[in-house]
Amino acid sequence: MFLIVVSQIGTEGAGRVLLNFVFEQLGMGALVGLFVGLIGGLLLATARCKEWMVESTQQFGLVAIPVLSVLACETVGGRMFIAAYIAGLAVQAGFRDASTHSTEFTEGWGQLFDYFVFFLFGLFVALSFKHFIFVHIYIASCVTKQIFFCVLR
Repeated sequence: MFLIVVSQIGTEGAGRVLLNFVFEQLGMGALVGLFVGLIGGLLLATARCKEWMVESTQQFGLVAIPVLSVLACETVGGRMFIAAYIAGLAVQAGFRDASTHSTEFTEGWGQLFDYFVFFLFGLFVALSFKHFIFVHIYIASCVTKQIFFCVLR
């Protein structure tokens, strides 16, 4: 935004251009985020009260809300980050357990992501194993033992 202000210095109507841009980016992003977050929170709360959704699938509903706000914000030309942030705040007005479900979701998927990263690491080590010599394996096992010893103690 600073570059827009600098580029418009000395031109007629510079303040109006900046004001329009700020409204488009921040205002429309906040309005879209508020709308999507409130509607999404109310829909999730209704689905929970009427038992239309299992608790584990409510976490996917929470993930869909910021994605929907970003997609809706793309069409109106607002700032996507602001829309997702405001949607996260607004969803808690209709769905009080949103923070609990989002924490459980991130913990579960974070652990799965950790397993995936170590799987890939093991795969790359196995693929390049022919380049290792015994000294590399011995040093790696000693360093691993020392790290575990320091951490567990």
